Amino acid sequence: DVKLITACLGKYVPTRLESDVARSQAAGSLLDLGIYPVQFACMVFKGEEPQDITVSGHLSKNGVDETVTIVLKYSGNRMATLISGFSSDLANEAYVYGTKGSVKLPFFWCPSEVVGPDGTHEFPLPPPGKPLNFDHSTGLRYEAMEVRRCLQEGLKEAPLMTHANSLQIAGILDRARKEVGVVFDQDKE
Repeated sequence: DVKLITACLGKYVPTRLESDVARSQAAGSLLDLGIYPVQFACMVFKGEEPQDITVSGHLSKNGVDETVTIVLKYSGNRMATLISGFSSDLANEAYVYGTKGSVKLPFFWCPSEVVGPDGTHEFPLPPPGKPLNFDHSTGLRYEAMEVRRCLQEGLKEAPLMTHANSLQIAGILDRARKEVGVVFDQDKE
């Protein structure tokens, strides 16, 4: 049984925080990066709503979330600790801890390997045709392929990532943003 998840995603990008347009573009570590750890926790805990959410973080001088930690508490004494940030390069990996061992997922948002008690299992990504802006970006092609498949089949939502999943993630991110004190220009309208 899964008992604990940790996931962090962070990249030192000072220009993302110092920009005067960051707030008007809803740019911050939560919405740019934090969505991936939150989605990972929601996926592992199969869409269960957290019983409690605790948030702590720091804002940049422009009022954009610089580094944020979210702790999600679930039934059965289970928990997820999630970190996003633009103020430093983080390990950018996730761990899932359970009663029978643990697994590590480097680059968990599009992993190419899983490290478990029985060793490392590799899932190589296709080589990129052009330079990438972000680590392992070629793994995002699978999201695009799923969107294409759904569109071709006339589906209004992806069975693997439903509207309910998206609303759950957005709700957690909105709550975290508010608790840290982030107010985007769009929030004032």
